[in-house]
Amino acid sequence: MTNTNTAAAAAGLVWILIDAAQGTVSISGACSGIVVGLATVTPAAGYIQPGYALLMGCIGSVIVYGWLKLKARYLHFDDTLDAFSCHGMSGIVGTFCTGLFCQIDINAQGANGAFYGNPVQLWRQIAAILVTASFSAAVTAGILLPMHFTFGIKHTSADQIIGLDKTMHGESWFGPGHHAYPSKNPTNSNNAVHPGVSLAIVDTAAVPSPAQSQNQV
Repeated sequence: MTNTNTAAAAAGLVWILIDAAQGTVSISGACSGIVVGLATVTPAAGYIQPGYALLMGCIGSVIVYGWLKLKARYLHFDDTLDAFSCHGMSGIVGTFCTGLFCQIDINAQGANGAFYGNPVQLWRQIAAILVTASFSAAVTAGILLPMHFTFGIKHTSADQIIGLDKTMHGESWFGPGHHAYPSKNPTNSNNAVHPGVSLAIVDTAAVPSPAQSQNQV
């Protein structure tokens, strides 16, 4: 519990400080930082000292924040809600750091890490990262490829701008006649919930519902 809360608090604070340095402190950014801290410390929570939990939270926050900036600028893949970035990248960082900081003195059923005379444990952690990533990629591809070649997995840009609540269900959780999307680039999911990106509320009352569209046709 101590390690979990420590890492979450440290990561959230570091994220806020980085946002502040760029002039865009936001609640979503703080929440993202906390989630990153939780995901980073998960592999190590039962095997490390609280000081290392604090350090891991800081490391995870810096690395994931940098990854998000890199992804938004150079990489073009759909990472809705930044799920892979905030959970996957954090897990990779945490798993790697576990191989550095874990101690038998903390948990006799664990192992010492590279900082405590056992560099082999770090290589085991790296192997675990590679195996897990490969397994996840293979299973995900096995699910998405059949979907892609049958009924499809990507919505049109227009549907994404209007919102799937509106286009698929004829309702919007933002209330009558309004929808929110990132003001930078609403059609690019790379920016969908990028920390620090402001939301623009626009009037979509004039947008016909699915039923109205069918009647017009």
